[in-house]
Amino acid sequence: KCYQGFNATAGALFCTVTGCHKAAFDMKGKRFSATEINGVYAALPRALGEESFTHYFFEAFRQSEDDFVTFMGNQGYNVWNYGAFALRLQGGSGNDDWKSELGVHDGPFLLECAQILGATSTRYTAHIVTSTSHSPWLVPESFPVNIPGEPALTAFAYVDDSIRAFMMALQQQPERYAKTLFVITADHTSGTIAGDQRERMRIPLIFYSPALREQMIEWRQCQM
Repeated sequence: KCYQGFNATAGALFCTVTGCHKAAFDMKGKRFSATEINGVYAALPRALGEESFTHYFFEAFRQSEDDFVTFMGNQGYNVWNYGAFALRLQGGSGNDDWKSELGVHDGPFLLECAQILGATSTRYTAHIVTSTSHSPWLVPESFPVNIPGEPALTAFAYVDDSIRAFMMALQQQPERYAKTLFVITADHTSGTIAGDQRERMRIPLIFYSPALREQMIEWRQCQM
């Protein structure tokens, strides 16, 4: 029952990070106004501080990355952009299966994010922007699932598989994993299978934590 409030990634990211409604701004080559990109907001790095937390911004996209990197850096995030992930992945297996037209495929991108988070000694927050669930809906050639005539559904099957692998990687640190809150959402949507205009604006919003799951089980047992 959640709907997009903005027609582009910049607006959704701005609202999620700052809690403020983004002003209408559309200038070729820019995603934020000068006031927005240089503004000081009560984002998580400032709300939680940096003494006991490390705050990350991970971005798989390579288009318009300068605007997003600058904005998130100004909000206090430790920024990892496409170039940083490309360096890590190029020095790995030696193949280029991680590359996509938009940047980095979700699978290798999220596994790299999991490695960085797993090596973090402090508590952390992480704002992760993936790319595969975006047109042109391209997945690695090695991905075994192919839904004929529905590249978007194939892409979302790949996204689901990538999130599963990401969560399993973080589970290797069970005590930390048990105390982590995961929020999965979208910046905006596009065409859908149905023609309903509302469906063109509907986005997911998922809150998950093992702790929340245990509390829900206890609540249901009390209701029985």
